[in-house]
Amino acid sequence: MRADCSANGLSALLVRVRDHLHCGRFLQAEDCLLELLCRTAAAAAREYRQMDHGLDLADLAAVQARLQNGFKTYENRGRLKTRLDLLGAEILSLRGFDRVLTAADKEKLAQRYECVGAQCLKAAILLEQHIQKQEQKQGLTMKMN
Repeated sequence: MRADCSANGLSALLVRVRDHLHCGRFLQAEDCLLELLCRTAAAAAREYRQMDHGLDLADLAAVQARLQNGFKTYENRGRLKTRLDLLGAEILSLRGFDRVLTAADKEKLAQRYECVGAQCLKAAILLEQHIQKQEQKQGLTMKMN
């Protein structure tokens, strides 16, 4: 069974991320972000494959490599909430692609999926930084007691 990569499905997953964060369940939020990332990378690869772009674009590894190589740490200095808001906006941009698509539309959709994946990656890194800071604070508190 293929995972739901529609805008509604991805939005529901983002809601779960926010709920986990609100309740302090950071590891579950991180898992949801990684699931979002996997879904969008797979969806982008699927769109490229359907356009018969050839192995260099259709290959999931190529999409993952573009996500990894396109990440610039200096562009990821924002707050996690801001990053999640940007992720939500990227997911909303997928809503216009729920009809029969031309090849150009499919390419745009694949690129949108890659943008969503990039935002997921950035949010996951910010969340991991937050988790590490929390662990450090806990460690300091335990040492002081």
